[in-house]
Amino acid sequence: MSSIFKEVVRDKKIPRSPYVDIALPPVLAQAQFYMPAAQEIMKLADAMPGEMRLVVIVMAGCGLKAGRSSCAQQGMPEGRQPDATAQ
Repeated sequence: MSSIFKEVVRDKKIPRSPYVDIALPPVLAQAQFYMPAAQEIMKLADAMPGEMRLVVIVMAGCGLKAGRSSCAQQGMPEGRQPDATAQ
């Protein structure tokens, strides 16, 4: 948002950005993350319905969210298989 408002100020649409000198709240606790092993990811993917298996694998491998990962299954013409070299 800050970058957007800098552009608006530069274009003289507003006199000053509201995103200047804002005190951010302190971080209260560091988040703990669990990274599943490849075998756990594949076990989860194997348990999913066919159309969701690829979503799980793409999410795990690329860090994409579900909505963006599911785009990997869209756009392929009916009956056409993905290029085998694009694995």
